[in-house]
Amino acid sequence: MKIERACLSVCLVFAVAGLAGCSGSTPLLQAESRVSPLEVKFADPSAEQELVKVGLLSTFKFYWQSHRDRNWSSRFPLENLKQNISEKFYVAYYERAWLLKTVVVRSVTSSTQTAAINIAVTLTNPETNQDAVFETIEAWTLVGDKWMHEVSDPMLSGTKQ
Repeated sequence: MKIERACLSVCLVFAVAGLAGCSGSTPLLQAESRVSPLEVKFADPSAEQELVKVGLLSTFKFYWQSHRDRNWSSRFPLENLKQNISEKFYVAYYERAWLLKTVVVRSVTSSTQTAAINIAVTLTNPETNQDAVFETIEAWTLVGDKWMHEVSDPMLSGTKQ
């Protein structure tokens, strides 16, 4: 009986130590950020309705939630990359990305095959802990039956000189 309790105690110690050792790993950080999902805000309710109408809302939200979770592997398949970029390179490239706080959709223009989404994102610089707001127009294209994000980053799109 004492030996069984001793074995159980040792197993529990190793299990707790193992979990504590994983506390800095990406999967745990992703799980923590899922506790409070990213709330995509819409400056105009018609923008949300337009994303619903073309069937892009859930993919768009998943894309940006993946950024917030820092889960670059889940975001990679949504990128319409023109260059032969590996997932390994993509994940390493985004490893130092600024932390996503908010996404605000200002407007949406769409057709049956494309969508242009005017957004403002608030990102936090992890080195200075300062926020910055960036505005951009994202392009999305329907490839087959799947919405794909058009990559505008020059390092990933092959347009860097």
